[in-house]
Amino acid sequence: EVQYDNSKVRVDLCSLCKGIWLDRGEFKKIIKYLKEKADYEVLYNFSKNLMEEFWEVFTGPEKIREEILDLLTL
Repeated sequence: EVQYDNSKVRVDLCSLCKGIWLDRGEFKKIIKYLKEKADYEVLYNFSKNLMEEFWEVFTGPEKIREEILDLLTL
């Protein structure tokens, strides 16, 4: 058995052929885990980019108007 990424799902692994087997419901749990992970990463990256662009309004190399337009493109 091996853990699937950082999820709580443990899948069966053949030590000879490296094939995997999923028990009932494990595929749905993996899909749910991947969706939640993707949602988190999208939100994290958006908030990180938003903060960086906001900071550049005051410290960026462009004029304030251009920096604000960059911020609004997010």
